[in-house]
Amino acid sequence: MTVAEWKTNDELYDIARLLGRKIIDMYTKADVWVPAGFHVESIIGGLEADAEKYTTLEPQKIIDEFERIQKAARDTGENAVAKAVLTTAAAALSQWHGDGAKAFIGQMSYIDTFTDQQNRQILFAAHCMGTAYSLAVHARRNYYELAEATIAACDKEMDNQTDRDNKATIGILSEIATACITGFAKPDKAATVVRWGLESFVAIGSKTAEVVIEGSEAPAVVASYNRARTGLENSFQDGLAELTKWIGLQEQDLAQVKNPIIEPLQPEIDVAGADFSYGKFFHTDRDPATFNGKVDQERKKLQEEQDRPAGLIGQRLDGGPS
Repeated sequence: MTVAEWKTNDELYDIARLLGRKIIDMYTKADVWVPAGFHVESIIGGLEADAEKYTTLEPQKIIDEFERIQKAARDTGENAVAKAVLTTAAAALSQWHGDGAKAFIGQMSYIDTFTDQQNRQILFAAHCMGTAYSLAVHARRNYYELAEATIAACDKEMDNQTDRDNKATIGILSEIATACITGFAKPDKAATVVRWGLESFVAIGSKTAEVVIEGSEAPAVVASYNRARTGLENSFQDGLAELTKWIGLQEQDLAQVKNPIIEPLQPEIDVAGADFSYGKFFHTDRDPATFNGKVDQERKKLQEEQDRPAGLIGQRLDGGPS
């Protein structure tokens, strides 16, 4: 599966440290007073903490889970072999008769319903993973862009030559989340979630805005970075909140879905139940009377085994060593 490139944790921390050193160089050259306690390690540590916020969603882990979901979706929704086996079994049941046979045919239908329900829920899970992946990729790219643009702004403030523009393209992450959520909302689009793969979520959620990091003096450059950083953090949180809200609404809907396959079996087809008999589940080529006696014998034997104490007491009752 082809997926978009993303900035790794190491790349985020490296650019944060580079930005920290660049800010220190800019402050030193400008002879700007730095408040007590804000020594080199604390400035770099603060920028590392900024980068760390975007490592909470790990793209590779999302990819691994998405691929697992893809397989489950194929097995439940697009597995022609499984559907063929189910259809063949249902056709064979047409030669069986009785209330038990009718009930079992209904149970076969429940299996088909259950696989469709599971497929829809799996597609929803894939949709959530795709949206989370888009947020992770965009947020990481955005922070990296912001740090690079701030480094360029520092160089410009120090009158150093730089080829890097001090503009950063920042994703509007709440709108990106909304775009990913609604992009596959229609039933006919749902299956494309797993067929297209994760790159489709990155493409569909590409809403961005341009931020300029600037300032005529060193503190102004840092203040410009701080404003953009806060905006990006808020945007990231808004995107996660949008995804969380959607998951909550979908979970409420899914909780209302009934799965008849997990309901207790009808007495006519519960082989271990007292109401089961071949008079209710028989084939025209076989007389049910020849099997009912054996069923009663096995039921009595099973009951005796269940009533018989285990261990040494059971052995003695069976005539074993005393």
